[in-house]
Amino acid sequence: MAFFHLLYLAIGPGIALAIYLYYSDKWEPEPRWMVVKSFLLGGFAVFPSGYIEDTLRVAFELDRSGLAFGWDDVVYAFLVVALVEELCKVLFLKAFIYEDRQFNEPFDGIVYGGIMGCGFATFENIIYVFSYGHSVGILRMITAVPGHAFLGMILGYFIGTAKFSPNARRIFAGGTLLVILIHGLYDTIVFSGAQWSFVFLFGMVSLGIYFGLRAKKELSRHSKVIEFYRKNFWVIKEGIKSGPLLLKNIRNKLADGKLGPDDLVVDVDTGKQETIKEIFFRNIGKRRWVITRFPPFQQSLLKIVIFYIFTFGFYFYFWFYRTYRQVRNYKGCHVNPELRVMSLFIATLIPFYIFSRLLGEFKTPYSGYVAELFIYGFVSIAEGLFFWFLLKTLCKIIKKRCDALFNSYALASLFAVFSLLAKALPLNMTGYWAGEVILLGLQGGILAWVQKYMNQYWKLERKHWESATGEKHQGI
Repeated sequence: MAFFHLLYLAIGPGIALAIYLYYSDKWEPEPRWMVVKSFLLGGFAVFPSGYIEDTLRVAFELDRSGLAFGWDDVVYAFLVVALVEELCKVLFLKAFIYEDRQFNEPFDGIVYGGIMGCGFATFENIIYVFSYGHSVGILRMITAVPGHAFLGMILGYFIGTAKFSPNARRIFAGGTLLVILIHGLYDTIVFSGAQWSFVFLFGMVSLGIYFGLRAKKELSRHSKVIEFYRKNFWVIKEGIKSGPLLLKNIRNKLADGKLGPDDLVVDVDTGKQETIKEIFFRNIGKRRWVITRFPPFQQSLLKIVIFYIFTFGFYFYFWFYRTYRQVRNYKGCHVNPELRVMSLFIATLIPFYIFSRLLGEFKTPYSGYVAELFIYGFVSIAEGLFFWFLLKTLCKIIKKRCDALFNSYALASLFAVFSLLAKALPLNMTGYWAGEVILLGLQGGILAWVQKYMNQYWKLERKHWESATGEKHQGI
């Protein structure tokens, strides 16, 4: 009975996520043999990556047997574990899946990449669970397994986009570097063994899931466009003109091997000639910069404060990302919300890696307290700076319609001060939890104060849009 319980813990989560990804392709489900192939390829990637990791660890004398967390652990996390594991998955995906004719639309990258991540997590989980037992299986079920799956989805997003893009190499390389960076940060947190590590693991897995689902949603929309696009195209292959065909028919011919991404098609209505990959990529590459049809709706100020308190401040990353995304999508600003929120996360996370190192450097009786204050101060200033840059962007937009503006410097400074106080409160202090809730509530209140101005601005924008178009959107 114990054997089957451990086996379920080892393989259940990965298989469940793989099934979810398989059924997420609504318009053209992938062949089951391709799904099984992706899962097994991900699992087989565990073995060469494990061998290479052990070889590099011995060759460069990266000894992790010591109790203290040091720079060797950071190097091991990024340049050994993350680099080797993600490159193995990328190489397996490129060699055995990328050129397959069943990979006939960008969304397939999400399916194959995510399922390969599930396979890797499942095979790795079998090794860990049967070596270390039930508790490790439970922990990995909510951290490592979804982490590998959603890293695979993020990688699949870039690979699916790259296959149908004229800039394939740049997109491919960028996606690979991104997942290596995220994986390296995750492993560094694990290796640190600090008390705060589980909180940051939860934060990283949550962000990974969020971005993975965002990537899936974007390419799912693209897949829907292909399915229902009503324009017809002539197909030119080897100088012979055939058709006309809809985009979904072209997609099906890609799967049959009768067409390739570089084959030419001609719009029946306009006579414009493009390659199939250019048509597919146009719907991905430009949609993210197109101004949305109507302004965003108001957000509850009370919910912002409540979410901020109950997530112990992690809600800041989601609010930060959502605000930048609304500004970009509606106003057409050339900002990259994903890059900015990842930069914020890194800037407020990496200092904690240095924490243990600083504890070893200070030799005074107050070494722990001094190091903590230094790290907390650095992180709080970083949060304040990122918040200030966002506020400056919002001020430039809001002042076009609203006379009253918030003071960016004052709000960013207060946010940083409250953040420092919340982090520096001693755990053994009387009334610690009451103080923590109050300080977190004050930080959430600052975000709500800014959101109040944004709500007013979006309300004016909606009135202007409704008067200009004669339409009224009810929203949700």
